Amino acid sequence: MKEVDLGKIQKNNWKQGLIVENPLKDQLILDSQFYDRIKDSDGLVLYTQDCDLINLSLDKEPFVEFFCVKKVKSRNNNFSFGKNPRKMHIEVGESVIFEFDINKRLVVDRRILADIPLEVGNPIIQKSEMNIVLDWFSKKYSRPAFPDAFNKILKDIPGLDRSLTKINYEFPMIKRIFLILDPD
Repeated sequence: MKEVDLGKIQKNNWKQGLIVENPLKDQLILDSQFYDRIKDSDGLVLYTQDCDLINLSLDKEPFVEFFCVKKVKSRNNNFSFGKNPRKMHIEVGESVIFEFDINKRLVVDRRILADIPLEVGNPIIQKSEMNIVLDWFSKKYSRPAFPDAFNKILKDIPGLDRSLTKINYEFPMIKRIFLILDPD
């Protein structure tokens, strides 16, 4: 196997939040076993942490991970600020909105990045937005799961869904509403 200079990954300007578009996007997804699910993506967003990207051990960090994103015309508040467990809308810059799908991700051999130099000015998702994306992603594995009985009680409350939808529309920055549950 060819020796790889992993230090070139950092020199090649790879970093968390980087947006990869065509033709490089197509090159990276081509060998994915899930190609049919992600081939219509408009771009890739690198979400591997910077220190893992430049780690000098392939045994410790053999892969990098990307979200496969689609561009959408407008932001849906139900998909903003991590409210939906499966989809997320993030505005990048002033005119681009990306839709993240929790089930459309790509894992790539990290050695590949050592051979792909990028321009310094490649588009990137800013740290504050990237933190929202990563917080949303981690919730896939740590969010609370409510019993069916609790969900049924909520569905039976007249107008609750309509009221919450109105609040969501008028105050899109509200991420969570907490309830105190009393088993009695």
